[in-house]
Amino acid sequence: MNPKTGRAIGILLISAAILGWLLSLSSLAATWIIRPKLTEAVVSQVDMLTLTLEVTTKGLSVSQESLAAIVASLDTLQGTVQKTAGVVDGATPFIDSLADISAENLPKAIDGLRTSMETAQQGAKVIDDALRKVTSLPLIGDWLSNQGYNPTTPLDQGLNQVAEGINQLDDTFQGITDNLTNTRNSLQGVKDGINAMADDIGEVKNNLQETQDTLAAYQETTQSALDFLNRWSGRFPQLITFAAVFLSIVLVWIAVTQVGLFLQGRSYFSKEEKSGG
Repeated sequence: MNPKTGRAIGILLISAAILGWLLSLSSLAATWIIRPKLTEAVVSQVDMLTLTLEVTTKGLSVSQESLAAIVASLDTLQGTVQKTAGVVDGATPFIDSLADISAENLPKAIDGLRTSMETAQQGAKVIDDALRKVTSLPLIGDWLSNQGYNPTTPLDQGLNQVAEGINQLDDTFQGITDNLTNTRNSLQGVKDGINAMADDIGEVKNNLQETQDTLAAYQETTQSALDFLNRWSGRFPQLITFAAVFLSIVLVWIAVTQVGLFLQGRSYFSKEEKSGG
């Protein structure tokens, strides 16, 4: 081998060995210099994370309790609203019955009464005419007049006035029927509105229950992380020290391997010096 080449190889090997020693020793020193600060920083971050998880877990627990109370209140409210709708719905058949009575039964009764009144009116006219003729007879008429038959309003006219009053009942019953129908329609609208309100309350309750399930899942996750940190938070300094020791062993091993490289380079350098000499 060319003496200059052997010497150059020797110098490169020795330089590489020295550089390896410097890097190993500086890394070893840096490892143990950084270890206390790294341990302090990790412990601080772990403590802060633990505190954050504890606060979060408690907050989630309080939120779950609040949501549970709200869901229970909404459930009660929904039941009350549904019962109210049932009461309104129960009143509808009663109003329908009243409307049927005012629209059908009472008019039929009035029609029968009107027919009877017409018959009575016709009979009253006959009786009234007969009495008037009788009262016009000498002696008998005077006696009947003394007995008090001298009506201001003839019997048939009086019955006619009653019949006219009965005829006015048709409009009255129709008004009652219209009012009851409007009331029934209003009650139907009220019932529909109450049922819609109950459905809205149920939807809100379901959404809150889904939120409650989500919070429960988050709480379980944060609690698991918190349990992990509580188990391992006291061991992090030891783990960092163990890592530092392991890294130191590796660096020392690297430094030791550089000895062979240094001796090999020195061997090349020595041989070329002897050869040159």
